Amino acid sequence: MWKVQLLGDIHDQDQLFELSAIQEDNKFGQRSWGWGGPEKIILFSDGPGGNHLNPRSKESIDFALSTAEKVVQVLNN
Repeated sequence: MWKVQLLGDIHDQDQLFELSAIQEDNKFGQRSWGWGGPEKIILFSDGPGGNHLNPRSKESIDFALSTAEKVVQVLNN
C-alpha cells in the first residue's frame, strides 16, 4: 500500500519539506530525505533540484497535498 509522506514543514517558508507518495513498508525511505525511486515518488520538495512550491501560499500547499492524495489513491487501485 502507498501513503502520503511529508517530511519537514510545508507551512513554514523558512523550513525545507519533502512531499512524497511512499510504500508503507519502505522504512528507509520514510526516515530519509531524497532517495526517490520505484518505492518512493517525490512529488514536491524544497531541497536542491526539487519541485518547489513558489509561492508557498495556502493555495499552492492545498494543491500539493491534494495532488499527493490523488496520486496515492491511483497507486493503491
